[in-house]
Amino acid sequence: MRSFLLVNWLCCCYVVQGMRTILFLNDAQLDMNTGARREVGEATLVSQYTDPDPSVDLTFSYPSVIAINRSDGTVFYRMLYQHYGRSGAFCCLLANSSDGIMWKPEDTRQSLPNMPNRKYINQAFYQEGALSSVYYDPRAVSKQYQFRALIAETKQPLNESKAVIYTSSDGLHWNHQANETWQCDAYAIGEGSSFAFWNNISGKYAIVGRPMWGDRRITYHETSDWGMSSCTPTELTLETDALDTSMSEIYGMSVVPMPDAGVFVGLTWIYHTAPGSGENGYPGVIGQSPQHFNGGKIDTQVSFSRNGRTWMRTTRDPLIKNIPNTPSNGVVLPTSAVTTTNGSVLIFVSGSKQEHGNPAIDNPSDASITVYSIRKDGWVSLSADYGYAYIGTRVLYWKNQRSTLYINVDSKYGSIRAQLTDSSGVPLPGFTFAECLNATVDSTMWEPTWKTGNISTLSQTILRVEIELFNAQIYSISGDFIVMQAVEVSQWTEYKIPPRERPGFSN
Repeated sequence: MRSFLLVNWLCCCYVVQGMRTILFLNDAQLDMNTGARREVGEATLVSQYTDPDPSVDLTFSYPSVIAINRSDGTVFYRMLYQHYGRSGAFCCLLANSSDGIMWKPEDTRQSLPNMPNRKYINQAFYQEGALSSVYYDPRAVSKQYQFRALIAETKQPLNESKAVIYTSSDGLHWNHQANETWQCDAYAIGEGSSFAFWNNISGKYAIVGRPMWGDRRITYHETSDWGMSSCTPTELTLETDALDTSMSEIYGMSVVPMPDAGVFVGLTWIYHTAPGSGENGYPGVIGQSPQHFNGGKIDTQVSFSRNGRTWMRTTRDPLIKNIPNTPSNGVVLPTSAVTTTNGSVLIFVSGSKQEHGNPAIDNPSDASITVYSIRKDGWVSLSADYGYAYIGTRVLYWKNQRSTLYINVDSKYGSIRAQLTDSSGVPLPGFTFAECLNATVDSTMWEPTWKTGNISTLSQTILRVEIELFNAQIYSISGDFIVMQAVEVSQWTEYKIPPRERPGFSN
């Protein structure tokens, strides 16, 4: 059985204490790139789950996975997901797993014998609106509030919509919190695709979602205590641009906080709308042109933010692709994940073989919940495909003696070497490429070794890391360092003033 940390990706992630990580989402922390190509990671399908009731449509099931500690010290995983029926009724359903990969429905008829409005054997509760997500809150004032289900009751007129919260201590027994909300502005409650995470930069709970029903862009707001009047104003934070496919829209985005890298990673749902009139198939929506509803596929791309509020895009290549004759053919909507002890991530996705606007209500077997796996820090890599490639970091303040340099690399069909330089790019004696032992390896924590140089002897100094790749991919660089700007290098060189951490800037 694969073991996991207690983690819901909407709240935390795998962190090595004292370590800092450079990801390659862009070039902001590099000052050299010769021949390396940026490439979005590849998420691999590892399992598929369907509900035991053949009538349940999982296209927009929005699964949230939470880890539950048993009294004997073991952990199991509980997944909450929704069924949206033809009648418009929403039901929150349950499945469980011992490893996060293979799932089975959780029969609640004995554990919840008096449930009102029971429709399914694995029902957790019946709600009036769409289940957006479930947030695990390690800062909850008591255990009964540690899991929060965000429910969107969107209505006409829009000012009668409600952002409702249910809470639970175990993911099984839920209670409506009449004095809590996740969105104070009823007009700004989008349909069920809102996600909460802890923003360590602002020190508040953050929620990303859509501005309103049918508005396919991403907004951001915060709350300090989930109170009815504690929400900040809703801000527009991300929309498609001229580099996207024509007429595409952002359907939603879930967030992975990565504090060791100083970033938040967004799994961004890109709706590639269908050309033409869209006269055939599922009826359109009043006020919305048919080509923005009938047909078109949704894939998943990677965005990122330094502060959780302002978002940017990487390349426009999908992390989770629409692949013909697979569960991801039409729509893929990643909504939750767990992080394994080796740092790899399991991503939980609702979706369908059908294109948008063609729900699987008439053929539920077309929809499912799928589990994808991606390696530690595998969102984006730099690859040497043709000959050698060289990359170099900005100047780093190497903080502590006995710290180690870790490289996340796949060079099993090639090679990798590393060297350390001073701030001007001159190799440090004992730490040159020539003295580095050439490595053919696939490791998330490869440690460069030099014939005479020992990196554990370096402390409170400045240096750069350079990497030589041959037929290899590098995913991240980690160590106990601070990335420096030019003025900070000057301050250290002239006055020995070390740089300070700048939360929200990744330095």
